[in-house]
Amino acid sequence: KLATLRGEWIAALENRDLSAAGRLAVAVNIHKALSMGDFEALRTAVDEVANKELLTAILSLARVQHTLNYVAFRLLLLFTTTDRSTALLADIGVISVVIATLNVAQETPCIRFCVEILYRVCRSRHCHTPQVVQEMAQMDA
Repeated sequence: KLATLRGEWIAALENRDLSAAGRLAVAVNIHKALSMGDFEALRTAVDEVANKELLTAILSLARVQHTLNYVAFRLLLLFTTTDRSTALLADIGVISVVIATLNVAQETPCIRFCVEILYRVCRSRHCHTPQVVQEMAQMDA
């Protein structure tokens, strides 16, 4: 069921006719759908729906300047619960988006979610790839 919803979620997240608030509401619904059950059920659900297209759409939403954009980061945080989805996040450049957001964020929930995402992705073994190291080096420059 979640795999079929993934296509609908991607379409809604990429729909520029929807307001930012409307797309953030979609993120809340995704979070709710993935969070049904215990932690192992969450991890299974995350692995079932995680792909580059969905995570890129969520990351794109996270870049939107909105008071409630912490919702997108809260959803991204769910995708740090499995190795597979954490690797996908590292591959699509979540670190640079999180750091850019931390430079401008003023809302405490957003800052907390960003710091936790950064911590989990950087601590994972998937962060130690040439692409991620180069991304980090460019940020230091």
